[in-house]
Amino acid sequence: MYIASRNRKQIVNLKHVTQIYIGPMGSIKADFAGGKECNLEKYETMEETNEAMKRLTEAIGTTEMFVFPYLKK
Repeated sequence: MYIASRNRKQIVNLKHVTQIYIGPMGSIKADFAGGKECNLEKYETMEETNEAMKRLTEAIGTTEMFVFPYLKK
């Protein structure tokens, strides 16, 4: 499965990700097996961040590509 940022300028292959989590200031981050990390997406509010993470967890195992949604406050 692949994850794409809202603007589709970043695509991440989940096969290389060890952990996805909510970071500070509305960010969604990923850690990789080699120790690197990256910001997958950033939202303005924690409510939006939590909703995006919920949608991602629901998509895992059901689709080959997930694009982070644009969410309204």
